[in-house]
Amino acid sequence: MKNDGGAAFPYFREIPEKKLDEVMTVFHPGMKLRDWFAGQANEEDVRNWTKIFAANNVPITREEAKYYYADAMIAERER
Repeated sequence: MKNDGGAAFPYFREIPEKKLDEVMTVFHPGMKLRDWFAGQANEEDVRNWTKIFAANNVPITREEAKYYYADAMIAERER
C-alpha cells in the first residue's frame, strides 16, 4: 500500500443534536497529505516529471506527474 502521508488538516466539528438538546463532537480526518501535495504541484513540477518519464519512453498524464511529485515530497519527509 502506498504511503499517503496521513491526514492533512484534520479537525473536530461540533454538531448540534436538537432532539437531545446537546452538541455532538465529530472528528474529520481531512484530506490525505498525498492529495494535498499533488494539488500543490505547479507546471514546472509537472514538466519535470513528464520529462523524466519521456526519457524512458513512458508517457504519463499530467495527473500522474502530480502524484509522482506528491510521492517524492512524502519520501523526502521520511528521510
